[in-house]
Amino acid sequence: MISEKNSIPKAILFDMDGVLIESQDAWWRAINVALTSSDHPTITKKEFINHLWGNDFKKSISYLGITASVFLDCKEWTQTYLEYILLKEDAHETLSTLHKTYQLAVITNTQRFITEQVLDHFGLTSFFDEIVCADDVKKGKPYPDIIHRACKLLNIPVDEAVVIGDTKSDFLASKQAGCTMIGMNYENNGLSIKQLSEIPKILNQIGT
Repeated sequence: MISEKNSIPKAILFDMDGVLIESQDAWWRAINVALTSSDHPTITKKEFINHLWGNDFKKSISYLGITASVFLDCKEWTQTYLEYILLKEDAHETLSTLHKTYQLAVITNTQRFITEQVLDHFGLTSFFDEIVCADDVKKGKPYPDIIHRACKLLNIPVDEAVVIGDTKSDFLASKQAGCTMIGMNYENNGLSIKQLSEIPKILNQIGT
């Protein structure tokens, strides 16, 4: 049962990986390309999911025991990532519909240089009023900094934003920020969806 009773939403804040695009396999492959290029041991898919998926960039490289330069100096990993990501099939139609009524923003733990490549690659950039990435804040999700920054840029109170996320990091960031989250294949007290096209209907039930 839906029980959220926040303000009527004025903005929708989208996580990118796992929400707008399917990228779990892409990230795992790309990370291993970067690790191999610097003679570091690779990681299994299970290890990636359990320890890295949904975490911010700084936390991820700390877990791997490497420096940021391992990624920044390896051009092949971004090519691998872009090769394997898939756009959610209903992304364009849903974003076009939502942008007529709400302000839209991306809030992602992915670095800006790759985020902008992805959004441009799939023709999504024009849908978003703001894009906030891991390197725009001191702490990425699960901390609420990225949500606070997005709301400040959009000039709205935090409780007038709704986050669309797919991980525990998204949930914790939303909870600490004080805004509603709709889970993409992530159960959240009835506020969950399996497809982006379900967002308009569930938004109508929030704040009423």
